Amino acid sequence: MGYSDYGAFVYLDGARRPDREDCQPLPGRPGEMFHAALGEARVLLACDRLRVHLFVEGAEVGIAAYTVASPPRGCAEAWSGEIEGVRFSAYRYATSVDLHLLEDGRAWTANCGVGRGAGFEDD
Repeated sequence: MGYSDYGAFVYLDGARRPDREDCQPLPGRPGEMFHAALGEARVLLACDRLRVHLFVEGAEVGIAAYTVASPPRGCAEAWSGEIEGVRFSAYRYATSVDLHLLEDGRAWTANCGVGRGAGFEDD
């Protein structure tokens, strides 16, 4: 259930991961909630409302360094990159964000935004 008007659905290799929705994925940082958190290794891609966050070993790194110069049509902003063999991308639209992360051959995906997630709609 989204903790505001925002929420998300998160999947790992096509299987729903509700434990990575509306969660606190960073140990030692209580109260820091994200609607979606992708990744279980050193790199974590997360979304809170329509804001995209990128963490390496628990420290937030600037997502701006990974800005795509010409985002796809209809997309307000996009980010894409690779850190330590982990590939990621994020696409922000007017009311939603699509996240993708590939680590160790496993594919994480999420869609978060206004009126998304459990409690708003079925996956």
